[in-house]
Amino acid sequence: MARQGDVLENPATGERLVFRRTAADSGGAVLAFDYFLPAGGSVPLAHVHPRQEERFEILSGRARIRVGRRLRRATAGESVLVPRGTVHRLWNEGGDELHAVVEFRPALRTEKGFEQLLPTRLRCDGARLIRLTVTSQGRARVGDVGVGLAFAGSMVYGKACLARTGASAMRWKRLR
Repeated sequence: MARQGDVLENPATGERLVFRRTAADSGGAVLAFDYFLPAGGSVPLAHVHPRQEERFEILSGRARIRVGRRLRRATAGESVLVPRGTVHRLWNEGGDELHAVVEFRPALRTEKGFEQLLPTRLRCDGARLIRLTVTSQGRARVGDVGVGLAFAGSMVYGKACLARTGASAMRWKRLR
């Protein structure tokens, strides 16, 4: 369970998040965290939150955000709202690290998703493949983890396909 101040880092992409307000802190109303993305980096995949809106408030750097079919640009002091059910993706198009505050409303189990989407216990062992699919309820499933996040289509992860698909970019580790 995430707590205020906990840090998660994705070593493959350089993404880092620091929890500000968790589902437990807000009675499930909001999940908020500081999000850091290195220059030239991006969220690995376009995705959808079927039951949540997501808001990006840019504190420093320059972001490009695909919201549905539109490309938006935002700099320090600007916010972009992604309505529930809208495909979106974020890039850092600046030369410096992007720093944004990200909020999900309602929080649902999103923090658990970040912690467990591809947990250590599900690492590929060369023979085993891991399938992430979107259920009819709009939830992504990996093993026993269900989170309010859906990717466009389904993906299969295995040792052989990690390098080709960039799926390893979705592995997060807890720093504290």
